[in-house]
Formats: sequence, structure tokens, C-alpha cells
Amino acid sequence: MFLQHLVCMERPQNRPELAAAWRRRAELLAQYGDPNSARLWRLAADELDAMVASEREVPLTLHEAAKRTGYTVDHLAERIRRGELPNAGRKGAPRLRVCDLPAPKRSAAPRAPSSSPATVDVLELGRRARRG
Repeated sequence: MFLQHLVCMERPQNRPELAAAWRRRAELLAQYGDPNSARLWRLAADELDAMVASEREVPLTLHEAAKRTGYTVDHLAERIRRGELPNAGRKGAPRLRVCDLPAPKRSAAPRAPSSSPATVDVLELGRRARRG
């Protein structure tokens, strides 16, 4: 019961964290006398790590890369032409590996126009109220 409680407490948020949790689980199982189960959990963690590593090498079309990053296809193509991003494809058919994608573009927070008629009217009303 104690071991089951310790193992179930973790809530990994992504695959690398899951592999690390599986390794910790394997260590607990080995400590409590179940080396066969521990070996299987370590094997599963190794396989998950290998899958994550191979996914990072997957080449994406510029359309797929644009969807993941928020940049336009043209922007990504230009960065490849300038040598800022490595081309994982060929000339005329560029691709980007997942591990080479630029950080996702942050969307700008919408700004309220400073001189909209409603804003001006509210400010003017406030001035008039203060004057009397």
C-alpha cells in the first residue's frame, strides 16, 4: 500500500517528465525487492526517451512549422535562405526539424486605441464634471 501511494502521487506533465517518473518508480520497485518489474519500468522509460528524441528530428514542411510557431511560411523560408535556420529538406522544398523550430511567436495583446471617440468623450465628461 505504501509503495502504491508513493507511485500514484506524481502527475507528470509531459513525456520527458513521464520517463523520469517511470525511472523513479523503477528505483522504488528495486528497493522493495521487485527487480523484474523495475527492469521493465526502466526499459519503458528508455523507449519513451528514444521516441521523444526521434520526434525532435522529424522534418516538417514550412506550412506545418508555421502552424506550430505562429510565423508565416514566408518568414520561415526567408530565415532558411539567410542561414538563420538549417534546411532539413532540399532547395525548392525546404523543411525544418522540430528541434530547429524557432520559439513560438507570442501574440501581441490587443491595445485599446488611445484616441477613440468613446475615450475622448469620457475624458471630456470627467473634465467638465470637475470644473463644475
